[in-house]
This record gives sequence, C-alpha cells and structure tokens, in this order.
Amino acid sequence: MIEFCATLLQIARVQADDRYSIHFWLEELGGERFSIEELASLEVEAFLDKKLLRPVLTNLISNAIKYSPYGGQIQFLCTHSAEEIVFRVQDQGIGIPLDDQSKLFKSFYRASNVERIPGSGLGLSIVKEYVELHGGLIELESYVGQGTAITVTIPLLK
Repeated sequence: MIEFCATLLQIARVQADDRYSIHFWLEELGGERFSIEELASLEVEAFLDKKLLRPVLTNLISNAIKYSPYGGQIQFLCTHSAEEIVFRVQDQGIGIPLDDQSKLFKSFYRASNVERIPGSGLGLSIVKEYVELHGGLIELESYVGQGTAITVTIPLLK
C-alpha cells in the first residue's frame, strides 16, 4: 500500500509546480505518523482493487491542486486499522459553497464558484461510484476560501 501511495505522490508532485507543498502521511492505529521518506521498512497489506483505487486518489489529489490556484499545502493522509483504511486529501484552495456540497457527487455537476476552472463535473461522481464498489464511504468537508477535505473510508477484507 505504501508503494502504491508513494507512486501517486510522485505523480502529484510532477503535476504540481513549486507553489504547492504536497505531503503524504501514514498514520498508524496508535496515532504515530510516518512521512513517505520514513516508510522504507514499513508496509501495510490491504486487499483493495488498485485499478479502482488509483483513479479515486489521483482525482482527489488532482482536484486539490486544480482548485488551489494560488498554491499552498496539500495533505494526503492514510490511516488504517484491522477493519478499514482511510484516505484523506485536504487542500487550502477555494473551497465549495455549502449549497453546492450536497450535489457535488452527481454527474456533470460543478460548484458555482469554479466557472473559470476547466472541468466536466464527472470526476467526483466516478470517484463516489468506485468508492461504493469497494463498499466504502466518501465524505466532504469544505469552507469557501479555506479549502476542502475529502475522506474516503474503505472496509478491509478479513
């Protein structure tokens, strides 16, 4: 899982320019955090469909970059337990108006404050579908002018 996340992080860092600071953290059950550089000897085994998970996380990280037009920090956090794995992508971007948040995962819907930023309105609807195919949940927390955090929780097979 760590190698998978490290690859996504490398892709994101290529996509972003020097206005962005992108950080990955793996948080163990006890709350201890490890940066990507500290994880050489630590591996998390998870039975997930990487062909579905890759576009989920790639889209969330790409959106964090795209909707943070002035740069800033982007946090990519992975937390796991024996029952689930949780991914959280958080930015310091433009945020999503409250009235738009409940419709954001519908196909072709775009928030009212993104008219100058290109997009089709399909990304998050596909993300939601892929998360649900894993039996997971997706949650959004956003404040206009402060940024957005999207959390994906996927149960692990036993």
